[in-house]
Amino acid sequence: MNSTALSSGVSPLLQGAQSTLQMGMDPQQALYNQGLQQNTDQANVANAQYGLTGQQAAGSVNQANTNFNIDWQNTELQRAIASLGAAGTATTAAGGAGTAAQNVGSAGAGAVAQGGTVPYQQDLLGTSNQASALNQYITSLLGPQTSSQQVIGDLQTYLTGGINASTSGQEASLNDYAAQLNGATLGAQGGASLANSINSAGGFNFLNPSTTALPWQSAGNVNPATGGTY
Repeated sequence: MNSTALSSGVSPLLQGAQSTLQMGMDPQQALYNQGLQQNTDQANVANAQYGLTGQQAAGSVNQANTNFNIDWQNTELQRAIASLGAAGTATTAAGGAGTAAQNVGSAGAGAVAQGGTVPYQQDLLGTSNQASALNQYITSLLGPQTSSQQVIGDLQTYLTGGINASTSGQEASLNDYAAQLNGATLGAQGGASLANSINSAGGFNFLNPSTTALPWQSAGNVNPATGGTY
């Protein structure tokens, strides 16, 4: 039985409990009035049979009604107890039906929630697996790229070192060339000075070179060949 069917049985039980309670209490005093009238009629019949009239007949009826009221209170008390018991039973049954309906509804809601959680968990697991696979795939793609980048970096370092070494060599060659050029310039300047000195001394005698006095052969200078002086 589902929760709707159980819930639908709660209201009739409560209504029945209320009706039973009202019937037992005789709220409109219909039972009391009917019983009192019957009791009065019976007393009048008895008075007629015994020939009682006047105050005797009235007293007899009054006594009969007093006894009826006492009996009615006892009877009404028993009826009220019975109606309260019946109403309590119906109310308890209604409460049980309501609790059962609530339990069934809660169980149904839990089953629905669980049913919705399972696909969500499976979808979440699938998404996680897809993300892991994608990450591995990207890693496999970036691995060779990282190696290539390392090779390119090493090659750039090698080329930079070669360029620096070549530049250093070129600078050394330029320095040597400048030194040689400077030496040649100084030699040329020295040659020109020597020529001027020879010309000042009367020129160089190519037929008899020994007769030509060179600038360093001035009087007083040391002759490196003989160790003497000129």
